Amino acid sequence: MAVFPKSERLSSNYLIQEVFGKDAKRVGKYPLVFVFKYLPHQEGKSIEVLFSVPKRKFGKAVARNLLKRRLREIYRIHRPNMEACLKPDLKLLLAVIYIGAEVFPSNILTKSFINNYEQLIKSYK
Repeated sequence: MAVFPKSERLSSNYLIQEVFGKDAKRVGKYPLVFVFKYLPHQEGKSIEVLFSVPKRKFGKAVARNLLKRRLREIYRIHRPNMEACLKPDLKLLLAVIYIGAEVFPSNILTKSFINNYEQLIKSYK
């Protein structure tokens, strides 16, 4: 069963600061930006993800929650492919940031997610 468990959510303040720190890398194709960092894998899941939709662009919580729900579903579907490309000794900390000015349908978000993920893999190798 494919779910998005709490252990895969990036929620530690320390790790969030690591993601947005000086050594973090960015890749992005509108309407998504990936901010990521690789750390030595210690324990837990090999990928931890944070989803962000800015309140400044989407004042209504309904729109923000809709976009985050769509992004989580896209990640959940593509997670096995992402895990397969990672080395077992590294952990990926990933922040998926929505930078679009309007609510896009899932198919456009999926294309952008896949393009960004391919750029992330290229920067990894």
